Amino acid sequence: MDQERAAAEGRLTGVDLSAGAAIAVCMAAICFALSKGNSLLVTFVPGVVFAYGALILMWHNGRPLPAAQRFLPLYFVALSLQFLHFAEEFTTGFAEKFPVLYGGSAYSHTMFVQINMVSYALFVLSALAVFVLRVRRLAMPAIFFVLYGVMGNAIAHPYWAVLRRGYFPGLFTALLFWALGPWLVYILLGSKKQTAILIGLYVAVLVTTLSIGPVIPVMYVGGR
Repeated sequence: MDQERAAAEGRLTGVDLSAGAAIAVCMAAICFALSKGNSLLVTFVPGVVFAYGALILMWHNGRPLPAAQRFLPLYFVALSLQFLHFAEEFTTGFAEKFPVLYGGSAYSHTMFVQINMVSYALFVLSALAVFVLRVRRLAMPAIFFVLYGVMGNAIAHPYWAVLRRGYFPGLFTALLFWALGPWLVYILLGSKKQTAILIGLYVAVLVTTLSIGPVIPVMYVGGR
């Protein structure tokens, strides 16, 4: 009865969390399979963990999901910026320079385009399923885009620029995500305190994984 009432009120249920966990495991497994060196393991996997953490907070808060007209315009502005970010990365050699930092060889242009375009398609479909059709159990890809596609890029690219003491591919468009990421997270969680804590923890964890990634043994499955 509680599950049915929560669903009727637009709140996440335990079933939604279980579905989100299954999707998160699949996403992490794909990262292990495709990663060149530790590149996706030190970036995408923390994003998956924090995206699921945000899903848990949304369930814990017991607030209805934000209305589509409030969330989707900003979400799609962020997604449009992501396309510009991809263009900056592609034209400045991110696919070649990024995996080398973490013990891997370059991603081919074909693989780089495929990973990004398939991901963007899933981000669009997930957002429409959740915020228009109210199929909440498909929320993980959309939440992952907010936590990694937006916030993760906002954190990682400046880190790499500091590490390299100069420009690193994707930096300029990644900085713009700071104007959108915290706002999107706040709309989802409905709490300024939780938003600040989640983002603060995410910065600490992601900077840590980015820092230790080059010195830990290569754990990839997909190959160099």
